[in-house]
Amino acid sequence: MFKPSKETQIELIYLISAVSIILSLTLPSFKLKVCCGGLTLLALILLRIFFKQCKKIKNMCSEYEVQKNIISDIFKYCPDLIFLKDKNSIYIDCNESFVKINGFYKKEDIIGKSDYELLKPEDARHVVERDKEVFEKKLPVTYLKAIHTQNERINVGEIIKTPLIVNGEVEGILGIVRDVTHREKLIKDIAEKQIQTNTLYDNLPFAALLKDTHGNVLTANKHLLDLLGIKEFPSFPVKLSDIVPEEIFKIAKEEDNIVINTKRVYTNEKEVEFKGKKYWAETLKAPVLNQNNEVINIIVIIKDITIHKEIEKQKETFVETLTHDLKTPTSAQIKALQLLLDEKFGEITPPQKEIMMQILNSCKYMHRMISTILSTYNEEHLKVLSPESFNILELVEECVKEIAFLAEEKKQTIKIHSENKNMVVTADLLELKRVVINLISNAISYSLTGGEINISLKQSKNDFYFEVNSKSGLIAKEDIASLFEKYVTKGTKFRQVGTGLGLYLSKKIIEAHNGKMIANSDNEMGNTFGFEIPFDRNLDLSVQKTSQTFN
Repeated sequence: MFKPSKETQIELIYLISAVSIILSLTLPSFKLKVCCGGLTLLALILLRIFFKQCKKIKNMCSEYEVQKNIISDIFKYCPDLIFLKDKNSIYIDCNESFVKINGFYKKEDIIGKSDYELLKPEDARHVVERDKEVFEKKLPVTYLKAIHTQNERINVGEIIKTPLIVNGEVEGILGIVRDVTHREKLIKDIAEKQIQTNTLYDNLPFAALLKDTHGNVLTANKHLLDLLGIKEFPSFPVKLSDIVPEEIFKIAKEEDNIVINTKRVYTNEKEVEFKGKKYWAETLKAPVLNQNNEVINIIVIIKDITIHKEIEKQKETFVETLTHDLKTPTSAQIKALQLLLDEKFGEITPPQKEIMMQILNSCKYMHRMISTILSTYNEEHLKVLSPESFNILELVEECVKEIAFLAEEKKQTIKIHSENKNMVVTADLLELKRVVINLISNAISYSLTGGEINISLKQSKNDFYFEVNSKSGLIAKEDIASLFEKYVTKGTKFRQVGTGLGLYLSKKIIEAHNGKMIANSDNEMGNTFGFEIPFDRNLDLSVQKTSQTFN
């Protein structure tokens, strides 16, 4: 299209103006001059309008070319299927993807045809019905449809049909078909997983809920309803303060703050009262972290352990009563045997004395076992210790002498190695003695016959270390920690008999002294058990190494 340049436009305006001036000067009448000037001005205005229209048309042509190229690129490179239909549902254009999926090589094989010429009658009827819906409602429609590809594979297509409206009438349809097979499979899988999760969630044998950091319950299972004694929850989210008493809400809020601040799992057991009923609850709270390691939710698990507490209390009462009743006659037997051995009732022969000594040792062993069980079921005494300063080496020597008969029966040798002859600690002497005897007795019980047991006493700047090393079977790393739990013993492995309470009680005693237990097992070094506790650094300690042997 002709479009004069800006310079040409200016020259043309100058030329018309010059001609107009010359004509005005040559005309004899004033009226003719005015008429000529008016016509000249009109010509200039029309010329200017013409130039503007030319520019507008050129811009429109440029925009059209750009849009045409964009649409062409979309048709060419878009992986979705794109097609255009006229108002009679005849194809007037489509992209290459649409051509290929229909089994053709060029779009000219599709343009000018209807769906009845391209598809099976049943499929074509379904497509045409959707086209009619677009024409009638003059609104886009979206639906899913199975698409058969050339390799006989069935995909799921999401079809979007949009009306092309001109002057209020639908003149055609723009259609886009997107392959959503993977998306629909994911939706189906997620729905199935959600059903499985909800089923598992509701059938858990304890109450479970999910909270946000503001104390709002986002979801919960049916066991929480039973625990709270209500029929159903209001719509989620629900404020925890609306379904539990204020006192319980305050406690829950404090626990939530611990989880939020530490970003760690929090557990506790406590007796609570709700709606006039007291019960024991075991609570576990775990943080849910986002990618920035921020707590966004809290998982809460609540178990009603009232029955377990009652059973445990009954069991402890039974064991305490039984062991207490056993302790009295055992003490009497020890006293009677000691009197016989001291020949208070007459002389006894060496064979008789040997048999009585064995019986006495057995009674003493039974007495210690009963004392251990009683101490385990009465852990309240560990909350109030009676510390005193004493020489730990002397205490260990005393303990070894008291149970030396156990080592004699197995022909074992006990050696004590101490870095300091006057190693003084501040602790509860009776409780620490119980730990030392437990550890040495275990070493004797599980060590090989004729073996050697080495006791080491060491110290650092602030702490005291007691270790018992012996040769016996290797203990797996995963089993070491469990040995300090109630009723756990490695006796079953080595065909020994024990209560499994000694190490548990020892651990409780050492922890009450702000210390920790030591446990290691190695094929070459053997098994080492012991403890570490702080001692009074202000005491005068002179370093004098000593080593003793007890056979």
